[in-house]
Amino acid sequence: MSEEEKKKRSEYKRWRTRAITVISAVLASLILVTAVMALIYRRLDETYYIEYYESGSTSYSVSLFDNDFYEDDTLEGGNAYVTSLVDKLALNFRYNLLTAAEGVTYDYSYKVFSKVKILDRTSGKLLYEKASDIIPDTGKLTSNEKSLMLSPGITVDYAACNELATRFIETYSGTGTLEVTMQVSVTGSGKGFDSTGTGVYYLTLTAPLGTETVSFTTTSTPPDGTRILASSSFEGKEIFLILALVFGALAILGAIVLTIFVYKTRNKDINYRIKVQKLVSAYKSFIQKITSEVDLSSYSPIYVEGFSDLLEIRDTLQSPILMFENGDQTKTTFYIPTQTSLIYVYEIKVENYDLIYAATAAAAEASEVLTEASVIFDAAEYTDKEAAPVCEVACTEAAKEEQPEADAAVEEISVGEDTPAEEEPAVDAEPTAEAAKEAVSDASPENTDGTADFMSGIKYDYSFEAKLSLADDETKDFYASIATFVKARGVKIQRSWKKERVYLGRNLFATLIFKGARLAVALALDPKEYEGSKYKFTDLSGVKRFAETPMLIKITSKRRVKYVYELLTVMFENAGVPETAKEVKLDKIPALGRRALINRGLIKVTDRTKSKKS
Repeated sequence: MSEEEKKKRSEYKRWRTRAITVISAVLASLILVTAVMALIYRRLDETYYIEYYESGSTSYSVSLFDNDFYEDDTLEGGNAYVTSLVDKLALNFRYNLLTAAEGVTYDYSYKVFSKVKILDRTSGKLLYEKASDIIPDTGKLTSNEKSLMLSPGITVDYAACNELATRFIETYSGTGTLEVTMQVSVTGSGKGFDSTGTGVYYLTLTAPLGTETVSFTTTSTPPDGTRILASSSFEGKEIFLILALVFGALAILGAIVLTIFVYKTRNKDINYRIKVQKLVSAYKSFIQKITSEVDLSSYSPIYVEGFSDLLEIRDTLQSPILMFENGDQTKTTFYIPTQTSLIYVYEIKVENYDLIYAATAAAAEASEVLTEASVIFDAAEYTDKEAAPVCEVACTEAAKEEQPEADAAVEEISVGEDTPAEEEPAVDAEPTAEAAKEAVSDASPENTDGTADFMSGIKYDYSFEAKLSLADDETKDFYASIATFVKARGVKIQRSWKKERVYLGRNLFATLIFKGARLAVALALDPKEYEGSKYKFTDLSGVKRFAETPMLIKITSKRRVKYVYELLTVMFENAGVPETAKEVKLDKIPALGRRALINRGLIKVTDRTKSKKS
């Protein structure tokens, strides 16, 4: 990388960092102001209470008719009385209110009324009621005093009420009572008070009716919670709510602007680095880094379109993927050399430095990069057809005509792999890093567990059983499901080094193989009969080793397992295989490491350098 390019790259990064810092600071300020405005409004909108205390009492005296027994015409309260001698009741209700608050204005009102009630003797339910206003509702009265005292004096015609109750009881039966009540209502008033905060206080005298003797009782009922309800007295508090909403909207807009800016200004250099790092991280056990660029002049290079193509070739040739990054850190090349003159190549690189880093075009470039961002590497779309390329150059030059020996080298490569339907998952998700660590070595000189170092000439030949042991849990479940289905119909499965045959007698129905890290089923069906059907498959009619089973289906989902069930069922019926199901119990598939598989003879190791020397 030239000094000029380094300078442009550094200037661009500094400009981007400063811009992100400024936008972030503005966003933080907006969030802070929003929080402050919301807090102020919340405090001003809180409900406040002014406490007050109430008390009440009732006193009375009884006026008598002329009689031969009592010298006085009036008797004090608190005694028992002969009903027939009682004429009138003189009542005096006393109500007191006291508050410690200064400058409080409140409204109040009161009224006095009486009720004659006749109740059923058995059920206690109301049979008759007559109400009368003694002092009508006074309406709203206002006071700003710290104390309030009400003491209205009233007279009740007890004899008339008793006569009414006696006549009703003699005619219809029942028990009668007279209730005389004073009701006092206190409501907050003035600026800042809530008119719904009403407290109602009751003072009641109760006297029996229709009996020979009576005694009177008095009760008082204060309201629940002796306080006047008040809201904030601050006028115009809504302005703080409006400001909080405005600054909150600006903060959201600022967050969107920051996100878009960060996304737009991710230049090609940044995307290139992300792409390379993701590939190396996901497939580090497949990749061997080299310190010098491969001289392609001595090879016939074949440029592949995606990294997944290299993985397919690597699985077939059992060779590591070599990786070289230039000193400028602008291009990374992946190679798979072969024993012939062929070499498979895949490149990722950065282009057009002047357009990316020109100081005068930085803002314009940010907009341009957003348009190109549709090809940014996205892990969520990482399928075996390769993640969306960022800055890769998938060379389109036609490969040179392959020599006859090249045909043999790539015979096992799956060509024309079917593209999954929209509802299908990714066709062939690549092996996880964990499985890959066991499948091949780290290609590191320090690795004491052996290496898969192509340059050292060591080759690993994996058996079907080894690949099944190294497969992920999902693939093992797919295999177990298919094997159980087949054996339950009485059909046999025979395992060889590279595959398993599904047969019965002379009828070969299918072979189970591995394509990469994925299980695949090659069916003994004519692919042409299923063209345009729902079954997504690869036609291997032109491949010699698949002459008997040319219809290949990669098992990437439960739906594809179901498709295999359907197709096998058709073949079983055509071959006369009985439908009677047998009970099948498969052994658990072990998960073994490469070294254990080598020790068991399930992976063959070949040292090509020794073979050449001998």
